[in-house]
Amino acid sequence: LRYKEMANNNPDIVVFEGGKNDFNKKTPIGANDDTSTKTFKGALNVLIDGLRAKYPNAVLIAVTPWKVAGTNDIGNTVSSYADAMREICALKGVACFSADDPALSGVDMTDAAFRAKYSMSASDVSHLNLAGHKLVLPKFEKFIADTYTAAKAN
Repeated sequence: LRYKEMANNNPDIVVFEGGKNDFNKKTPIGANDDTSTKTFKGALNVLIDGLRAKYPNAVLIAVTPWKVAGTNDIGNTVSSYADAMREICALKGVACFSADDPALSGVDMTDAAFRAKYSMSASDVSHLNLAGHKLVLPKFEKFIADTYTAAKAN
């Protein structure tokens, strides 16, 4: 887990995203109490606990992968990983931006017309181009600002 290599500073906010590469690599989802980095939920548990220990004053924000079609060889969809992330974040009290919800993020990688306009290429289901980043920026900014404000109010 790369968080160990991050600077030993005192950030106000740490945002992390995951799930799409895990889908691609056919990582098992795992169980809620996993601490094995060989499962998605286990790696999330290790990551969140590690970030909390390293940055005790930071507000943590998770981001799910975009909505993407298809099933990997072990029977999981990208939505399976997004659901797992939401579940672990809820159990650990971490805010989670559901980027896989097109109504929330504005991104629907299952839509060919969307990809043609907002992805690096018409076949790219992972990477937004400049227009795509401009589309999602206000949504991310609002979520981060609202989450940070609420956390500091407590």
